[in-house]
This record gives sequence, C-alpha cells and structure tokens, in this order.
Amino acid sequence: MDDLELRRRLYAAPNEQDDEIRAALASSPQNQQFADELKQLDSKLADAMKVPVPEGLADRIILSQSMEQFRQERKRTRVHLALAASVAFAVGISFSLLKGTPKHEFDIVEHALAHVYGEQDHLGDIDEGLRFQQVNSKLAKWGGSLNKDIGHIYFANFCDFDGTRSLHLIVDDDQGQRVTVFFVPDDQSPAEEVFTDGKMNGKVHHFPKSKGHGMSMVVLSSPNANLDNVEAKLEKSLKWESI
Repeated sequence: MDDLELRRRLYAAPNEQDDEIRAALASSPQNQQFADELKQLDSKLADAMKVPVPEGLADRIILSQSMEQFRQERKRTRVHLALAASVAFAVGISFSLLKGTPKHEFDIVEHALAHVYGEQDHLGDIDEGLRFQQVNSKLAKWGGSLNKDIGHIYFANFCDFDGTRSLHLIVDDDQGQRVTVFFVPDDQSPAEEVFTDGKMNGKVHHFPKSKGHGMSMVVLSSPNANLDNVEAKLEKSLKWESI
C-alpha cells in the first residue's frame, strides 16, 4: 500500500486497523505519527459532540411542534369558512358569523391553546398545592398582586409566548375542574373575547393599567368547567400597580 492510499483510508476511518494498514504503519514512523495524530483529532471531535441536552428541551420541542400543528389546522379551518361564506353569498343564504379574533402582535388565543395541548402530558396531573401569596411573587414582575384567596392553585410558573415572558397558572373552578390561566403582557387593548375550538372554551380579558404596559388574561378549560367563576374570582382579587 502506498502512502497516498494509506492517508486516504486513515482520513476516512482513523481507527481502522486491517493487516495492510498495520503493515504500512509498522514500516514507517512518519505514517505511524500521522495515524496517531488523526486518532487524537477524531477523539477530540467525538468529545466536542457530547454536548449535554438542556433541561426541558424535549418539552419545548413538543410544544413548538404542537403550536405549528395547531397553526396549520387553524389556517385550514379559515379557508373552509371562507369557501362556505362564498357559497352562501352566491345562493343568497345568510349566515350569522361569530366576530373574528382581534389581532395581536401574535395570536394570543392560538398560543394559549397550543400551550395547553402541548403540555397536557407534562402538567395534566400536576398539583403543587400553592397559595395565592406564592403567585404574587411572580405577578410582582408586572406590578400585579392577588389580595385574596382564589381557591386551589395546582401550578404557577413563567412560560414563553413567542418570546414574551408570561405567567401560566392552573387553578380549580370549585367544582373539581382544572382551569388554565395565562397572564400575557400586551400593549394593545383588545375587547373582551370569547373563543372555542370544540375541545376548549376560553375568554380573553384585558387589564390596561398594569405596571408599564397592558396585561391580557386568558382563561380556558374544557366545556365542563365554570370559567365565569374563575374569571370573577381573579378580577375581584387582582390589583395592578399603575405607572
């Protein structure tokens, strides 16, 4: 085996050791040194690729995939509605349509639903048994606080809404149903909004006087939950520090 063939094979597989390669290395100290250097480089490359996986990466990937899937389904639904409306107009049939979702910098309803669906396996049975005072330590970031008990709190932590740091709560509706609540910084002032996708019902409420900016509250759960009860308790308990 000549030197060119030896180097070609070592470049392709530095740790390969057949009879021809061993003989070529044994016959030349220079070739042996070259092979040793390639092995060291290959080992360093292997070590560099052993990067620890960031905590929660799998959950974030699942959430991102769920949000993308929901976004595509929502687009298809809008196309179907548009076609149905066009046909109805052509034949003179009148339809009473619900008012469309107000536009935000991002679709707050879409993100709320995607969060819930993306984290069902992770948060479906969680129960941290928190007190409302523990929620206040997180609401304080936006000048908010709860001044009275809002019932059982299963979960409270920060989450991400398309790069906007928000607060994610799971609370009880006093009838054993879990209700998800998101507090999302939002400089716009959308009107009160009711939405449903068939599996989840929800409401959007806007607080215009939270510290430094507005704050949107999204309350959503299965159709069996009492959203009005949760929303009323939160509105009575919430206080915002104005600018």
